[in-house]
Amino acid sequence: MGTVRNRHAPPDRKTKTRAKSVAASFDYGWRYVEKKGANGRVDTDMVPLTLEDILHPRLGDHHVLTRSHILDCTYLHDVLAARLAEELTAVVLADTGVYWDIPKLKHHSPDIAVILGVRHQKDWKTFHVAKEGVRPVLIIEVTSPKTRSTDLETKVQQYARAGVLHYVIADAEEGKGKPRRLRLLAYRLEGGIYRAVAPDPRGRVWLEPVGLWLGVTTDKQTGADRLALIDPKTGREIGDYTAISRRLEVAEAEARAAQRREQAAKKREQAARIEAAAERERAEAEAQARAHAEELLRQAEAELRRLRGDGKKPRRSR
Repeated sequence: MGTVRNRHAPPDRKTKTRAKSVAASFDYGWRYVEKKGANGRVDTDMVPLTLEDILHPRLGDHHVLTRSHILDCTYLHDVLAARLAEELTAVVLADTGVYWDIPKLKHHSPDIAVILGVRHQKDWKTFHVAKEGVRPVLIIEVTSPKTRSTDLETKVQQYARAGVLHYVIADAEEGKGKPRRLRLLAYRLEGGIYRAVAPDPRGRVWLEPVGLWLGVTTDKQTGADRLALIDPKTGREIGDYTAISRRLEVAEAEARAAQRREQAAKKREQAARIEAAAERERAEAEAQARAHAEELLRQAEAELRRLRGDGKKPRRSR
């Protein structure tokens, strides 16, 4: 267990050196280990992880990861899982232990593993190739500064030995004060060894098992590189949950605005119809009034002619 040092007392040089060494040992992460003392009491120690632990992690290990690494892996998992949602025999695992059926080859926990042909869908905590009868067809790793060598070197050999057909690495370069930059490395298994697959002119790599392009784009807010999956039919990036939610909100807002405009147009049209009907009624009323007045005038003139005719004296014959 960790100890608490008196914060008011200035540490000596030895204490500073020891503290720095202890802090550095936790750069990869840690795990909690229970130990039983001589008195029978069980204590829990916080044990730093080694590079070997990163290569072959245990369930419950706590890894030190950057926010960009987590966002990339979450994005890949969610989009690929959605892409394969209709495939009942497909599964996308994220940071899940995969135990191989190769003698003396220890397990790994890939950032992303795509597996096709599973017999039954399960809530996998670990995936055992020998038991399930299938192995990942695609693995994607996103490197971290302190553990790049495991992804770029060791896993290239071990994933080939495990029989993983496609291995893609998103290699992150993260310097102090500099925006994160990514380069994509792709391998395909041929004759038991990995052959490098060159990216296309845009720097994208083709993920054959899922039918998508994997590329690199720049985050508008941070200026750092991030991963982007591209639909080959539209050539557009497939957004993550946040992007899709925002587009949905915009689409809903536009739909509501269009509905309001349609309702307003209907109201204007209805008002115009009412006004036109009123105008017709006024015109008809005016026409009837004119006709009635003209009829009265004709009757008056006729009556006047009659009266004038009645007032004349008949002439006498000579």
